[in-house]
Amino acid sequence: MKIQSMLFAALITSTACTAVEQDDEDSAAAIDGKADGASIQGIFHSDAPGVQVIALHGPGRTAPTGATGYFDMSRSTDEGGYESEHLQGTYKLYRYNGKNRIRFNDADGNELLRDNWSYKNNQFAVGETTLGRRFALAEDMVDCVALNVADPTVLDESFSVFEYPSVSAEGPANGNATSLSIGGSGYDAENATLSTKRTATELTITAVSDGETYTLRVPNAAPRRGTLTYQEEGQEAFVLANVICHPKS
Repeated sequence: MKIQSMLFAALITSTACTAVEQDDEDSAAAIDGKADGASIQGIFHSDAPGVQVIALHGPGRTAPTGATGYFDMSRSTDEGGYESEHLQGTYKLYRYNGKNRIRFNDADGNELLRDNWSYKNNQFAVGETTLGRRFALAEDMVDCVALNVADPTVLDESFSVFEYPSVSAEGPANGNATSLSIGGSGYDAENATLSTKRTATELTITAVSDGETYTLRVPNAAPRRGTLTYQEEGQEAFVLANVICHPKS
């Protein structure tokens, strides 16, 4: 009986200490200020199950007080890494106990993830996950990364967040697209009809090939959260993927 009482007391003490540590870290995270490298922004990708994409954006004019900026995240929902969910919200970089820490909250303020982080040689590490920084190619007028793929079978599994996440279009910055690449598939003048439309707020690139239509829509303003829709002839169009794109150069 005495041993049980001691174990119960130890459990209560441990729980209380954990709660105090959590409160202390929350207090540290609530302080305005920057951790080392707090200006880090960009799109990062991992080809392992778990967190597969993290895109860090600036705070703009609407981020809540104390938030470093906004984020988009893709997290796999199956063991193989082929199914994923798209998460959005704000993130906070701060220092706690001498370490760089990062906290991701969803749009409702609920915590999604909190861990140590580092950035070196274009490698962004969050806890045990390391994601490589992605760069837009000079020849691309728009360069994006998929955050989820509704139906990987549309392109015979050559398009997924896990292995083939890129969606990009080549062409002059203010001209017409000469090609549209989706994962491991490519469309150009030899196998598709391409069209480019620009408005004050959006860029739209369409490729029609063998009765299938792919339409990439990307806003001009950052963060550039776009969509890739797919339509088979005679069928309803649907959003094949949500994408996050590099800022306009």
